[in-house]
Amino acid sequence: MWTRRASILIHIRPARQCELATTHAFATFEELLHEKEFFIRKAIGWTLREASKHYPAEVHAFLLRVGDRASGLTRREGARRLPTSLRAEILGD
Repeated sequence: MWTRRASILIHIRPARQCELATTHAFATFEELLHEKEFFIRKAIGWTLREASKHYPAEVHAFLLRVGDRASGLTRREGARRLPTSLRAEILGD
């Protein structure tokens, strides 16, 4: 579980520095969406939240595409820093 979590969290620093390899990052997140482990779901959401600062359109598109396959925790965390209109579209607010 910790190795899978690390494979997600390794994308945080590049996301913060606007150097995220979105193709690889989003593929990793999608591959692990089925996980029921809290720390995995939280890590995906946390990384998406950080990525949304520089890549809001990509995070929004990803969350729309995966829909309910992502847990509520993942969607809430991932959408937290998106512009209000985009966040509402993801969360249904």
